[in-house]
Amino acid sequence: VRDDLVDVDGEQSWRRRFSGTVNTTEVAVVAELVEHLIDANIVAESDLGVITPYRGQRTLISDEVTEYGDVEVSTVDGFQGRERDVIIFSVVSSQKGGMQFAGNKNRFNVACTRAKDRFIMIGNRDAIEEKAPNWNTFRSFVNYVEETGGILDWEAGEWSNIEFSGSDPIDK
Repeated sequence: VRDDLVDVDGEQSWRRRFSGTVNTTEVAVVAELVEHLIDANIVAESDLGVITPYRGQRTLISDEVTEYGDVEVSTVDGFQGRERDVIIFSVVSSQKGGMQFAGNKNRFNVACTRAKDRFIMIGNRDAIEEKAPNWNTFRSFVNYVEETGGILDWEAGEWSNIEFSGSDPIDK
């Protein structure tokens, strides 16, 4: 399985309408990735899953990818027991308390083991490195993908490792 981190500058917020934590920057990035992966025939809709720890985020993402009806969008807990070729995981959290919930070892283990071929985590790298507890699995994942070259700076459109430059299916 190839593992990647798409580093975005988004911040979490609370939306009363969704009774939960959301990150609208990540929603936009997820929607763009879903569109690209499917429209470029990199993965079939039925082989792509999008998961997130928060119900509010799930709702916002679902609303953005309605034209791709076979893409399953779910919470981590709701996706247990299923897998897809490609999983996009929206972290949402950019605050310490959220990092403890979203980055819970068991929850993250479920998220990252749902992918058969590729796991793409969308999150704010600076927030993870600054606010995630030292034991947090998000920090370990960032360290791992940093070593393997799988970090895409979304704003700059550049990979942390030249090995992936220009040849990756999620290059913008």
